[in-house]
Amino acid sequence: MTVEAPIQQLERQKALIQGKISSLQEVSSNITNPEWMHQKILKGSSSAYKLRIDLEQRRENPVQWAENLVRAGTIKRNLSTVKPRYQMRLDEINSQLNFEQSPAGIFIQTFPIESQPLIKDFLKSDGGQNIIDIIRQTPKVNRNLPDFSRAVAGSIFEQLAYIHVKPEYNRGNFILLSPAEVFNLYRQMLPERAVFEGYGLTLGLVNTTIPDGILIEAIGSLMVIRKLFEYKSWVKKLGIRQMLQSVELSSVDRLSYHLTGRDRFTYEIRPEIGPILHSIRPDIPADATLTIDQNLELIYVAPQNSNVQISNIETIKIPIDSHDLFKLIRNLTNASH
Repeated sequence: MTVEAPIQQLERQKALIQGKISSLQEVSSNITNPEWMHQKILKGSSSAYKLRIDLEQRRENPVQWAENLVRAGTIKRNLSTVKPRYQMRLDEINSQLNFEQSPAGIFIQTFPIESQPLIKDFLKSDGGQNIIDIIRQTPKVNRNLPDFSRAVAGSIFEQLAYIHVKPEYNRGNFILLSPAEVFNLYRQMLPERAVFEGYGLTLGLVNTTIPDGILIEAIGSLMVIRKLFEYKSWVKKLGIRQMLQSVELSSVDRLSYHLTGRDRFTYEIRPEIGPILHSIRPDIPADATLTIDQNLELIYVAPQNSNVQISNIETIKIPIDSHDLFKLIRNLTNASH
């Protein structure tokens, strides 16, 4: 099946909306002509349908009904409601078309179609814009340094992964903390630990393993930490798998230790954590009872072509492979002057 390109989709939607607006404008120009309205209604005018036509009354005495509509101002009121909605949608489509035809939009079209929505969302996101701003502010001589490239790659993949999993997990009674929110939680939980950063892109605490995402389920006044997320751009199988597994699983143990002040099998979270979470995410009540799921899970999010597999850990793959990821990184690094 052929997938329609974004510009083709938008052009088709634009033509459809313009047709509806044109039809409404025709109605608006003839609302004082009941006979014209009657003929349009008999022909099943889509505009008449949108104006919520009363079919029973129309059948009994259509001409009189049309005259009453005009006198009552019903058509005018409906036009004042329907037409602005169409115009608003048309403005949105034009804005999207302008983006698709901009240098950024044209660059996005060089990626596989399945990758384009994710890259577009990244470029429009606050996290994406923050990364781009930092790249622009970094002296050009530093942009070729390996450490800077790694920091950019890690930050970009982190944002892509978060944007990809957020619609699935951050809904209903579930709250998915972003990488920045998780870091702020740890920084406030462990104020005695020094902060380190790489070129303003990667943030961490000394001697502290911090997950990239924390999923919380709200059950009434009870907040349960259900899952942790690690966003990793690895693509190859690693010979140190068992050591890697034990190191990463320690993030589960350490989170439990930091939250409870004891060990992972206590599950009851220190009461001062509630106000900290509330300051980061106001939708979490400050006085909520917080606890850790006894079956707390760790989930990896990796590039589409990743072969990294760790037993007993779920892996989610985003719709962009490592080659296109570094193509995006190179473009942002080289284009930001």
